[in-house]
Amino acid sequence: MVRPATTTYEFGPFRLEVEGRRLLRDGAPVHLTSKLFDILLMLLGNAGEVVRKEDLLREVWADSFVEENNLTVSMSALRRTLGEKRGEHLYIETVPKRGYRFVARVARPPAENAGPAEGAAGVRAGTSQSRREAVGALAVLPFVNVGGDQELEYLSDGVTEHIIFSLSRQPQFRVMARATVFRYKGSELDARQIGRELGVQAVVVGALRQLGGRVHLSAELVDVGDGSQVWGERYDRPASDVLKVQEEVASEISEKLSSRVLSDEGPGPLQSQTRDPEAHRLYLKGRYFWYRRTLKDVDRAVRYFEEAVSLDPKYALAHAGLADCYISLVYLNALSVDSGLPAIRRAADEALALDETLAEAHSALGFVELMLLNWREAERELARAIELNPNLAIARSRYSTLLALRGRAEEAVAQVDRALLLDPLSPALRVNAARALYYARHYERAAEECREAIDIEPNTATAYGVLSIVYERMGRHEEAIAEIRKAVAMMENDPEPLGILGYLCAISGRRAEARRVLNRMLKLSEQKYVSSFFVAFVYAGLGEKARAIESLERACEERSYVQLLAMSPLFDSLRSDPAFADMLRRTGLAPDDVQAP
Repeated sequence: MVRPATTTYEFGPFRLEVEGRRLLRDGAPVHLTSKLFDILLMLLGNAGEVVRKEDLLREVWADSFVEENNLTVSMSALRRTLGEKRGEHLYIETVPKRGYRFVARVARPPAENAGPAEGAAGVRAGTSQSRREAVGALAVLPFVNVGGDQELEYLSDGVTEHIIFSLSRQPQFRVMARATVFRYKGSELDARQIGRELGVQAVVVGALRQLGGRVHLSAELVDVGDGSQVWGERYDRPASDVLKVQEEVASEISEKLSSRVLSDEGPGPLQSQTRDPEAHRLYLKGRYFWYRRTLKDVDRAVRYFEEAVSLDPKYALAHAGLADCYISLVYLNALSVDSGLPAIRRAADEALALDETLAEAHSALGFVELMLLNWREAERELARAIELNPNLAIARSRYSTLLALRGRAEEAVAQVDRALLLDPLSPALRVNAARALYYARHYERAAEECREAIDIEPNTATAYGVLSIVYERMGRHEEAIAEIRKAVAMMENDPEPLGILGYLCAISGRRAEARRVLNRMLKLSEQKYVSSFFVAFVYAGLGEKARAIESLERACEERSYVQLLAMSPLFDSLRSDPAFADMLRRTGLAPDDVQAP
């Protein structure tokens, strides 16, 4: 097969940038999963020729065994992304029993068709300076802990996170999120290669070492296009000055990237900070453990954040950290919604009383209002979070869920696309995106996001759970049950996957197993909190409508996941029941209030 030999392809309104792995339509980014990008790239590299199915399977799925059906589904998704309707062949033609052919006219921009000397000179003479003046996207790569001391790992990670935090509040930049850049921690790839993979124009790299009571930190800003150093600096300061050094690094990078200096444009980060070095150290440890997302680690994070605010009660970021921890504990079913929401609100309110411009705290309040069905307040808080920090991917993810639950599917998809552009390598964000797409009833795209999450991190248990209910909607019942069994095995006694397993067993004729799952959940509720919302899954699957609605009434009293009632496909069998319709009206989720299916 002929391999792609150019860095850019143009066809119709589209432009595909190979190095940045981006597809643009009329200049606007178009979301493509990595597999769909690889398929499109292979077709474009062989435009006008038949690309055999076996070649596509071998090249695109080189690291796994898949069947032809995977290719068929992916090709269908690619055609939809390009805007082809059923029966149209504007771009891709199916060649029966052989493969596929890209049939549209493909152009290479003139600059890429220049001779080797002219092209190389163009890069050396002009590219670097123009990029330095107009960098739109950058990534702060994990700072290297030079000494390798595990006790200081939180510090090198914390410096990285703080610089991301400071730069991401600047609307003129698109800053890659922490979860994505930390996938490259310990990577042997060079900065330019990582920058190309992430589709950014510049990367920040650095290293940190602590010797005695002093911190030695180096940082540089590298142009991905030609590898030149745009800016670089070394710092040798007392360990107590780490916070000040972080601010200097962020400010100097911002100054180099834009004519607008950090302190003159948009909200600055200093209001949210502390002057107490020990409080800052505890905050960094809290974030370090919170990002691990296990129950044990989140509990540790809570303790560190609490210690930080006890040392400095005016440390807004530490209060916001506590709010994030309580949200995680609710998701981990370690804290009931009824107990968790007041704790989240309390911590977020404390943060905002100290710094009204803290986007993370507004996002946490948006989560609370969403759970309480206060739709206007939730949208106001999430929109405010995005206004304050356009690069806060989790705020966009939560906003996409709200939009999907309100029946505003296209707006939801737009927010999903933006969140994934900021944080493409976060499995958790992919799963959140899949949930929003599921509620918006974009099932094939939801399945793609679940598979992407699993590709990134095979142990993402929630991805298997969401994939199972997506497959059920697509009529792939046996695959759905296989996926949910994986989630149950990985999440042990988590009530959500158990409820889904019971539902899927019930609707597929495995009623005895569904009963066993139900009994397991009821017994489990004697030992820990089990949301009645998930118990209702099983009753709905068994066709026991009265008991399902009774469980949902209890869920309303618990304020547990009630926001999902109107849009969750698992309750479609209940929608014709007057008692269910009455419950929707009482909770503000009636069809005249929500664009329900």
